[in-house]
Amino acid sequence: MKITRSYQLQVDPNFHKLEELRYSASRYKLFLQNFVNLFFYKPWYKGGTEGMGSLANIAQREAKGIAKSAKSRDYGQ
Repeated sequence: MKITRSYQLQVDPNFHKLEELRYSASRYKLFLQNFVNLFFYKPWYKGGTEGMGSLANIAQREAKGIAKSAKSRDYGQ
């Protein structure tokens, strides 16, 4: 199973903002992939993002939808 997402952002030429954006995007991708794997392969996992921040919470909500969609299409079965 391969799921690809792409994002396009325009950032003003400020090195510090650009580095923060790159860091946030990479952390979001890691959170998203981790949660998709958990929800897809461990359906009993209820999740929890306490203390992880809002980025993890957003990724968790999106991952639930991705895993549900993948299961309904019988990917990986």
